[in-house]
Amino acid sequence: RGRQTRLKELEASGASVEYRQGDITDKSTVIGLLESIREECGRVHGIIHCAGVIHDNFIIKKTSEEFMEVLG
Repeated sequence: RGRQTRLKELEASGASVEYRQGDITDKSTVIGLLESIREECGRVHGIIHCAGVIHDNFIIKKTSEEFMEVLG
């Protein structure tokens, strides 16, 4: 199922859904996203983080930089 389908299912259950993109490891980006949602919608009751990078490699073979990106 696509992203839009899942978001519509959440809305159908009574949730208000806002899809936003940003770098979760950048504090100022996160603060800006939360502030804009609060201005438009009011309180934020939850966040679903649905992104990531894998840097396809075994963990033991990852560089420190790759490992930190995956954790981010």
